[in-house]
Amino acid sequence: MLEVQELTKKYNGKPAVDHASLTAQSGQITVLLGPNGAGKSTLMKCIIGVLRYEGHIFICGHPNKTEQARRALGYVPETPALYDMLTPPEHLEFMARAYGIADYKDDASALMERFHLTEHRDKVGQELS
Repeated sequence: MLEVQELTKKYNGKPAVDHASLTAQSGQITVLLGPNGAGKSTLMKCIIGVLRYEGHIFICGHPNKTEQARRALGYVPETPALYDMLTPPEHLEFMARAYGIADYKDDASALMERFHLTEHRDKVGQELS
């Protein structure tokens, strides 16, 4: 479950998100919808912990900047970026190390297969579409 309570994010004193509250239940699809400039991306960046904000955010009951919360949340950025000189297995290893996940190899293999990357395992990011 994702819970946002009274979230406010200001840029130069002007609110981009003003006292937003929402709850997204586990197992349900939730959509964040609004026009350009409504604060959707700002809200998401606060949720994943890359922007400072006022208010409270909980992921599965844990404050959003804790390790427990980060392990429970997946995020695909607006513009996904691969490191040009890393192969898919190297990307997975990099992310596992960044999040302190020791036993990742079985999951990494399953992800490689699920996303049809096994045949591209030796290509670097700049060679992938």
